[in-house]
Amino acid sequence: MHKSSTTIAHFVKTEDTVILNLNGTGCKVYVIPPNTILFQNLAQTANKLNMPLQQAILDAEFFKRINNNKFKNISSISQFAVEGLMLDEKAQVEIRVNARKKRKILLTELLKHELLFPNYNVDMQPITINAGSLIVVEKEKGLIAGFKLFIQKLDLDKMNFTFSETQIGNEKLILLSLISYDGKILSSNVRDTVVTSNYAVFATEK
Repeated sequence: MHKSSTTIAHFVKTEDTVILNLNGTGCKVYVIPPNTILFQNLAQTANKLNMPLQQAILDAEFFKRINNNKFKNISSISQFAVEGLMLDEKAQVEIRVNARKKRKILLTELLKHELLFPNYNVDMQPITINAGSLIVVEKEKGLIAGFKLFIQKLDLDKMNFTFSETQIGNEKLILLSLISYDGKILSSNVRDTVVTSNYAVFATEK
């Protein structure tokens, strides 16, 4: 008589694939401080085009007229920039775990500060821009950023959302500019956007 043997399989849980997508209107803010050689060079280039600097820098011919091959676009000359998902009623963070949609969080929900016990970990960082600086704002729509995580189990208590806040002219901008998980800053690995508008102004005294 043969005794049957029982094989016990031990299943080890593999890591989940977590996708975070930021959908809505994105905004990039570029800043060029005044009283610098770069600023003077930009002003001289604007004079060649017979335009005010804040208008000329948005012109397609502007960077062709600068006598410096390193300067291809606004991002190549900006000495400070911040970007992120703009706060509005439609902006959202979409979370997928193993390709299934788990949660959709509106940015307005993230910033419900009036709650005694907030649902999410949120930081607000004010941004100060020196008066006289040239500011270029570029807006876009679509998938503003996408992040991928490989973790055992998603725990939203380990996730932190950082917003940047600044006043540019008559527009107050609040941007979701950084997300960290378990103390580590997440880096975007995908974006799919279309530029919808841009403008340039000089920063004024607050």
